[in-house]
Amino acid sequence: MLACWLAVSLAVPWFATELNAWRLGRFPLGFWLGAQGALLIFVLLIVVYVWVVERMDRAMAAAECLSTGVADGSER
Repeated sequence: MLACWLAVSLAVPWFATELNAWRLGRFPLGFWLGAQGALLIFVLLIVVYVWVVERMDRAMAAAECLSTGVADGSER
């Protein structure tokens, strides 16, 4: 995910003039990716990160319940 963030952060500005050869609607692709596309990718990365961390947290909680012998996850 960090590599994707780095690629979007660096590649879009670096290749903006080359990307402007293509158009998305009425706007050049380089402008669109810089203004909207990068933001959408960053939000998607945040959503994926939250999903992965939630799964890891549930897995660690389940492992802790198994190691302590507590069935419902609450400590007594």
